[in-house]
Amino acid sequence: MSLTDRQFYVGKFNTNLAYEDRPLSIGFNATISAPHMHAYALENLLSPLKNAADAGRVPRVLDVGCGSGYLLGAFARCYGAHVTGLEHIKDLYDLSVRNFASDVKNSEDGESIKKRVEIHHCDGRLGWPSDSTEESYDVIHVGAAAPEIPKAFFAQLNRGGRLILPVGPKGGSQIFQQWDKDAQGELTHHNLMGVIYIPLTDAEAQLNDSD
Repeated sequence: MSLTDRQFYVGKFNTNLAYEDRPLSIGFNATISAPHMHAYALENLLSPLKNAADAGRVPRVLDVGCGSGYLLGAFARCYGAHVTGLEHIKDLYDLSVRNFASDVKNSEDGESIKKRVEIHHCDGRLGWPSDSTEESYDVIHVGAAAPEIPKAFFAQLNRGGRLILPVGPKGGSQIFQQWDKDAQGELTHHNLMGVIYIPLTDAEAQLNDSD
C-alpha cells in the first residue's frame, strides 16, 4: 500500500482527505473504502498469491466492483500479480481507468504494473470471462454485498484460491466472508466480521439508489 498512492484514486475534490482513514464518496452511490479495509483485504489475500508465485505461476486476481481502481494498483504490486478489474457503472469504469493511469504515470514502477492490469466494463456478477466456468483466479475480491453469492465466483476460483466478499441484504446484517477452495475443489468458509457495503446489484438499481 505504501507504493499505491491514494491521492490518485480519491478524486480532485478529496485530495486533502486522501490519507485519512475513512471511506470517501467517488460518486454514483459508491465509495473508496477506508485504508484500513483495503489493508485488511490485502493481508487476508496475500497467502494464496504467495502460494501461486512460489509454485512458479503468475498469481491471478479478480476484483469485482473495482470502483476507484485503488486495489488494482495495490494487488498488481503483490507478488507480480495479474489483475482483472470489473465495473458495471460506465462512469466508474472510466474513473478507475483514469485513476490507474495517473498511478502508472506518477509511480516509479508504473510501467511494470501497467502491463499486468486489465479493466472491463461489464456485470461483475458474471465474473470474467462471463461465459466461462473455468477455474481462473487465485484470488477474488468483491467490493459489494451479495444476498446470495453468484455461482460464477466459485466456478472461476482456482483450487488453492480464496474469495472474500460481504454477504447480506442491502441495509441489513452483512458479514464479510472468506471462502477457500482446496486441492480437491471443496469449498469451506468462515465469517470475518460485520460490515456495511453497497449492494451487489445491476447498474440501474445502483444509480437509482437514493439511500
